[in-house]
Amino acid sequence: MNVVVAQEPSTAARGRPGGDESRARMIAASARMFAERSFDGVSVREIANAADVNVSAVSYHFGGKRGLYIAALEQLLEEMRPVGGPVIERIVAVMADGAPSVSALRDVACFVVRHILTKMLSGDLEPWVTQTVLREFQNPTTDYRPMLDERVLPLHKAMGKLTAASLGTEVDAPSTVLAAHGVMGQIMVFAAARRVVQEELGWSEIEPAQLETIIEAAIRGVLGALGLKSDPEAC
Repeated sequence: MNVVVAQEPSTAARGRPGGDESRARMIAASARMFAERSFDGVSVREIANAADVNVSAVSYHFGGKRGLYIAALEQLLEEMRPVGGPVIERIVAVMADGAPSVSALRDVACFVVRHILTKMLSGDLEPWVTQTVLREFQNPTTDYRPMLDERVLPLHKAMGKLTAASLGTEVDAPSTVLAAHGVMGQIMVFAAARRVVQEELGWSEIEPAQLETIIEAAIRGVLGALGLKSDPEAC
C-alpha cells in the first residue's frame, strides 16, 4: 500500500497565474507602491513580493509592469467615481431650471466641499488615490489621459458652471476656468497636505470633529472665492 504524506505547499505555488485573488493583490500592492515611489521607482520583483506572488504572475496577468500600472489607474477611476459623480449630478441639477438663486448656489457649494472632503479624509478613499492623482498632475505619464478625461475634467467643467453662475461670468472664459481651479484648490489642499495639517495641529488622526473643522475652513474659503456670503454655519 502506498502511503501519501501531506506536504506543506511550496513557495513556488504562491500566486498561481490563474487566480483572480492574486491579480487583485497585485493591483492593490502596486497601486500603493506606484503612488508612493512613482512608476520608475518600483520594480516588478518588489511588487511580486508585496503581493505574495511569483514574478512571472505580473507578465501573465498584465503583460509587464506597464500593464499593471494601467490596471492600477483603471482601479483609480473606479475609486474616484463616488467622489466626483454626485458633485457633477448636484451641479447639473441646480442649473437645469435656469439661473439658480444665491441660496441654491451656496447650498451646492457647501455640498461640494462637504462631500469631497468627507470622501477624501474620512477613510472612504484610499490615500494612494490622492497620491496618484497629484503625482500624475505634477509628472504625467503616458497613461494619465483616461483619468483626466473621465474623472478630472468633467468635475472641473461642472465646477466651472458653478463658478460662472456665482460670479456672473462666461463659463468658457479663461478667468472663469482659472477661478474654478482656484475653488477646487481651496478644497484639495486639505487632502494634498493632510499630513502637514495634522502635524501642525497635533492631530494624530482626522476624527469626525477634526474633519468638521476642516470642512468649515474649506467652506469659508470656497464661498469667499465664489463671491457668496462666507458663513459656513449657514451650510
